[in-house]
Amino acid sequence: MLLAGAMCVGLLINQLRDQRLPLIYASKDGFAEVTPKRVQGGYEMQSDAFRLSTLSESARPQDISFEDFRQHVAKNDCIILDARPEMFYRLRHVPGALSVPRKDFGAAYTILRPLLERDKAQPLLVYCSGVGCEDSQTVADALSKLGYLRVFVCKGGWAQWEAAHLPDEKSE
Repeated sequence: MLLAGAMCVGLLINQLRDQRLPLIYASKDGFAEVTPKRVQGGYEMQSDAFRLSTLSESARPQDISFEDFRQHVAKNDCIILDARPEMFYRLRHVPGALSVPRKDFGAAYTILRPLLERDKAQPLLVYCSGVGCEDSQTVADALSKLGYLRVFVCKGGWAQWEAAHLPDEKSE
């Protein structure tokens, strides 16, 4: 009885949140990705298999070493994108990074689109939690598919940044 009551309260609270938590876990393959078919008014969603098969080898994002990533952040000569969930971004992130969570890519892209589309050849550096996390690769693939020419992925991501004791920022 107590368990059922707690579950009902949890579901009710989740419904009242601005950003609801998913009731069922969805893996990377379970999330849809954005394709450039209908960027004006909305987003056409496709599976990962379709997304990867339609990217040419030259259009795929490239890996960047942690040292190169760190140098670009220090020079402030590119746009840094954090692909981790919004709550982790708010707690701490690489200085100057913008939040583009994999799960909420469509909404985040809509907000950042004017900044990103100023120059589709500008370098975009994407990171996520670390080596085992694929969120940065998923976001980078979506950006490449939308026509961005210089998209790079830092595989070491936040874990390597934090291990190096480099400065970070918080979002309120």
